[in-house]
Amino acid sequence: MAGTYITIADITNAHIKKFKEDTLTPYVLRANTHLETLANRLGLLPADIVTPVEEGVLEYLNDYIVSKFSKDSMGVNQSDVTGDDMYTKMYAIANKSVADLKGGITAKVLTGDADNSKSARSFSYGVRIRTS
Repeated sequence: MAGTYITIADITNAHIKKFKEDTLTPYVLRANTHLETLANRLGLLPADIVTPVEEGVLEYLNDYIVSKFSKDSMGVNQSDVTGDDMYTKMYAIANKSVADLKGGITAKVLTGDADNSKSARSFSYGVRIRTS
């Protein structure tokens, strides 16, 4: 079982938060496992991941959940999936964000070794924003 890096309470998407816990739990578990897979690819063990994770990692996991949930939900309320489907739009936005944020997840970020004294705890689109 994967560690806990994101929980249902951490989900920020207002539409997805409306769903019951038993609907969301598999997506949260999948996101937690996914982060450990990324960490492994960076040469880390799950025990190396500092919790709570940085805000940028949490944002990445949120968008990961939204992308997976919306992909699974495309066309649920209509027989033809078009560009007008709400879940199709949510997927496109979240999937792009996941791709953009993934570059900012490094071994140093996951282990807490990144220089957070001079940078924001959150990164956006793989770029750290200086705060001083």
